[in-house]
Amino acid sequence: MAALTVYLVARDALRAGGVLHPGYKVDQEETYHFAARDGSVFILYPAGLFSRARRDFIAGPRKGQTEKISNTQVDEYRKQAEEQWGRYIPGSLLKSPRFIPGKQRTSLPVFIDDRGIRREAGWIDEEGVHYYDIPMRGVA
Repeated sequence: MAALTVYLVARDALRAGGVLHPGYKVDQEETYHFAARDGSVFILYPAGLFSRARRDFIAGPRKGQTEKISNTQVDEYRKQAEEQWGRYIPGSLLKSPRFIPGKQRTSLPVFIDDRGIRREAGWIDEEGVHYYDIPMRGVA
């Protein structure tokens, strides 16, 4: 019983400190689209537990086709995308989240849910999370 009490107290303290379940959201999930030499557009799927890495063509002459690729190729494409668009690094208990900028984007917006209205509240860059003094109006 004492262990449960310690866990609950620690959990509540970490939540109050903003470490667990912070009050903001980052749109971190992105699907990178790549163009093949023939103009076809594809997205990548890294290898899973029971599947190999592949690229699925979603537009252009090869639309609907799937091609198996190596994990090395997936990593090369990911590096290209991160070089252009940056890389989000989630925070942990000891470090705040940060964003490594790319050529096309230098920061990520941070959103809060204000009574059902999504508002831009700040940004994340190389130094961590920054908040506006007043959150911006609702964002769709």
